[in-house]
Amino acid sequence: MYALNSKDMYLIHPRRYYRNVKNKIEIFKLKRQAEKYGVKLQVGSNVRLIECAIRLQEDQKFNNTTLIIGDNCFLKYATFGFWGNNSTINIGNYVHINGGKQARTGFVVGHDSSIIVGEDCLFSANIRFWTTDFHTIFDAKGTRINVNKDIFIDDHVWIGTNVFIGKGAKIPKNTVVGAFSVVTKAFETENVVIAGNPAMIRKNGINWEE
Repeated sequence: MYALNSKDMYLIHPRRYYRNVKNKIEIFKLKRQAEKYGVKLQVGSNVRLIECAIRLQEDQKFNNTTLIIGDNCFLKYATFGFWGNNSTINIGNYVHINGGKQARTGFVVGHDSSIIVGEDCLFSANIRFWTTDFHTIFDAKGTRINVNKDIFIDDHVWIGTNVFIGKGAKIPKNTVVGAFSVVTKAFETENVVIAGNPAMIRKNGINWEE
């Protein structure tokens, strides 16, 4: 009797096979949405998506909109919203987003702004990243005073649930952002815990691991 060996047969567990097929469908769906809205999409290798979506303001099409997802990312219930021209969302390598079906984590970029996320970050559910206020505010002379601003999240940042990250925010390396915090400014000190509304540094000299 002929005995099969590893060179003759390659077995895949049914659950793993189903997950791989479902993930290919998820990536295909995201690519179709990108094509529909004219968003330039770049998806890295070994990326797993669960119910992620691209959204535009009233299904409009904007010029020069880009979504980049790095290698080895796991993104669950994440929404990427584009609210203007020349807007970019860049997700670095090894980013884990653990959103929920009723608590999606959302990224929204307005005109001439970007959201840049570094590597090895961990985001919980119901987080909001907004580079825009959506509506325009003018001063008495008619000059706009609430311009859009970039958001920058450095490497190895852990953000808890129900956090709001507003325009102009910067989160340094090795930082933990506490749940229900509101971050609306740039922080420069690394290895800290940021928490509160408004958020401020609560503890120095920390680090974290998943």
